[in-house]
Amino acid sequence: MSCNCPSGELVAQKVLLDAYDKCVGDLLKTRSSSTEPLGRIDYVLGANKDEPAPPVPLIDLLKWFYPTAGSAVGLYEQVKEDLLSMGQENAQVFFNHFVQLNEELSLDVMNQARRRCCALVLEEGATGADLCLPAFDPQSGKLSLMVWIQVKNRNPKQMNDKSKQNLWWEHLHPHKIMPPSVDRPDAVPQVPSLSILFSLSPEQKETILPPKMRMEESSSVPVAFDEETVTQWEEEYNKSKSRKLGFWPWVRRGNAKKLKGRAKAWGEQIRALEEARDVAFSDAELKEEALKRVEMVTAPISYASVLMSDILEEHDDTPSLYKEQDIQTIKAILQIEPQQISAFDKDQRMLVISQHIDSMIGRFA
Repeated sequence: MSCNCPSGELVAQKVLLDAYDKCVGDLLKTRSSSTEPLGRIDYVLGANKDEPAPPVPLIDLLKWFYPTAGSAVGLYEQVKEDLLSMGQENAQVFFNHFVQLNEELSLDVMNQARRRCCALVLEEGATGADLCLPAFDPQSGKLSLMVWIQVKNRNPKQMNDKSKQNLWWEHLHPHKIMPPSVDRPDAVPQVPSLSILFSLSPEQKETILPPKMRMEESSSVPVAFDEETVTQWEEEYNKSKSRKLGFWPWVRRGNAKKLKGRAKAWGEQIRALEEARDVAFSDAELKEEALKRVEMVTAPISYASVLMSDILEEHDDTPSLYKEQDIQTIKAILQIEPQQISAFDKDQRMLVISQHIDSMIGRFA
């Protein structure tokens, strides 16, 4: 597990890896004389080099995130029904670490991740999702489902804000996460999606109800950027006190904070088009290119919510992912994680990290 992520996202990765380990332990316990599931060290040390670790049914992985009592039971049953409706009830995942992407996500990248037994941390500043688990058909071995996970470490008041929830659900759409581009108008693979909103706050107890599953539909999708993004760029540009470039050259050079990598790549694509036609685009033409839309068909999308409080709560009738000491450690990490700080406010984040290090030194002094 290696990436330059806020600690909340690292905790989310750990939870997914721990749940995967539990599933693998359950699958492999029949190969040993033990009546208990094998732990990570046991199955790694005892593994047959000629026999790879087995992939895990997605539905088995998800069950670790939902307790067997309360409203969360209904959420798990709904996910199972949705997967069945999409023909993905047998979909499997295969990962034992996460890889940080410094490039746009593509079908080729997801297939590489599956072959290399890894899940993906999306590019910093990506819209809609933070993590991706490529799932595949166990018979064909081909990508059959994209599992998107948006991680939120907000206080309960913010998490329960319906307007915020609606925005998060809207962004948890494959066309928001993998938008088409000038040279890739069909960027989104035509396979179903499971979009998960993962609330990390241990204090968040109220169930977050996900939208109903969206069936296959046709929609108008931005090829490059949506109007909201361009408006945010204009506001940022107008606030700048040292503007030496015009607005669109400023965008094309990747100076905007939001989607700067994608903006810079788009600028290179526009430059190639300008060279091909031997004339530069006007500002009006650049705005038209930036907001160009295409009609696309979207595969079915199922939505789900997961609460860290459900995962950390111990249940008498079902096994838990964590022991009490682990639960307290995770809670301490999540409480330290800055919940209100922008991802781009590096100075404030470094201050919080320094304070955390000082507090840890004080504990062991």
